[in-house]
Amino acid sequence: MSKPKPDLDATFEERGLWWIASAPDDKVAGIIKVSPAEITLELVGILGKLDASFYSASENLTIHGLTIGGQRVSLPDAFRLARNIKAPGITTDRYYASFAAFGIYIADLDSPLFRSSWARLHGLEAWLNHSHFRRGYDHEARRLDLEVHAKSIETIAEFDDLEVRTGTNMYTDQRGRTGFDTTVHSCLGIRSGQARSVRWHLEALGKLQNLASLCFGYPLKMLAVELTGLDAEGDVSDERLEVHAYFSRMDDAETKDLDSSAPVISAPELLEANPSAIQAWFEQYALLEPAMHLFFSIIGTKQLFVNVRFLLAVQALEVFHRRTASGRLCEPSDFESARKALVAAIPDMTPAALREKIKGMLNFANEPSLMQRLRSLMASLELEFNEMPAGVGGKFCRSLVDTRNYYTHFSANLQEKCLDGEGMHWATRRIVMLFTVFVLMRLGLKPVAIRAALTRHQEFNRLWTHEGNPFG
Repeated sequence: MSKPKPDLDATFEERGLWWIASAPDDKVAGIIKVSPAEITLELVGILGKLDASFYSASENLTIHGLTIGGQRVSLPDAFRLARNIKAPGITTDRYYASFAAFGIYIADLDSPLFRSSWARLHGLEAWLNHSHFRRGYDHEARRLDLEVHAKSIETIAEFDDLEVRTGTNMYTDQRGRTGFDTTVHSCLGIRSGQARSVRWHLEALGKLQNLASLCFGYPLKMLAVELTGLDAEGDVSDERLEVHAYFSRMDDAETKDLDSSAPVISAPELLEANPSAIQAWFEQYALLEPAMHLFFSIIGTKQLFVNVRFLLAVQALEVFHRRTASGRLCEPSDFESARKALVAAIPDMTPAALREKIKGMLNFANEPSLMQRLRSLMASLELEFNEMPAGVGGKFCRSLVDTRNYYTHFSANLQEKCLDGEGMHWATRRIVMLFTVFVLMRLGLKPVAIRAALTRHQEFNRLWTHEGNPFG
């Protein structure tokens, strides 16, 4: 291919003919407009019958199209935004879709059609440690040599019937008589032993994206998605048929130059530390997902107040402990006996509202408090690393609890005990470092490998070795 397809950040439009998948003979001219925020289809005419459209809302439809350039397009689960009926005049339709597939006709997002998929992420080259261009200069000959190395497909993890792969897309375009443009992209992909649905592939690629983001220390934006594994007749095969996916996103990640940044731990380093780390990530993803969502909100969302970011960080630690550690202080049978005894001990003259509140509190009394959860997490660090990171002892945990409680309830007696703005900022950054360490431990990395990764990361290393403001 001479030029890459528009990526997910691009805005473009295509003219063509469009129809409801179940009524292919009823075609209408129109324009599909694709942007990062939305996918819309504007038609000159209407899809389907006009009768009853005045009274009923549009149901979700699967719309197919053929662009002027001959490209097939599918819009599963599209619905009508507006219908403009003019008399006299031409009736127009406007549809919205959250997903579009260019290159194939599909009926829905759940039909098993594709064996493999590829994603391109911003900053992926740095995480994979891919270097595509090599330069050499001969001063005597006054000659510049530029070599382009497109890496072949490599399997970096294999488990169950899945393969996680890396590869390269290279595009060249002649520019004038003596020049040309070369674009090289690293890709991260997944291949299944059986045909899978679009939804399955998007979820699998999302898991890989989040793993790379965790290891990078910053959300890596998804730039392009390509589905493969169909032949020209639509049968499942290993032949490469380019199907490019587009979907609307609510992506609030800050713009950041990652090209010159080094990840906390690169993919080669991760797999050297534990060859099964990617498998462990997939196996534990459902368990860790709620905490990971909070984590990425902390490190990737724009313009959060420092106290809001702090609250999300503390909540991420709490959820991580709740999902990965024992959530009981005693055995359920012992707790139930104690709970019944405590409920029975409530004086008869206690007001109904207070009695109801006490009963509700007792129902959750067998769960650790936030302080107990934090102590448990910090104790696990000391046990694994044979050392306690600086500034994460009892005083640090107490400050997290008091500050969280103040900004949750705004109790006047806690105001003097909570952290100030600078304190909350560095507490949040220390939690980000600790959370990264905890997840890497869950992926089977040994303490020596984790400490080596932290040592290369200037901020994380100083957060591990210094209290308070690590650069103060």
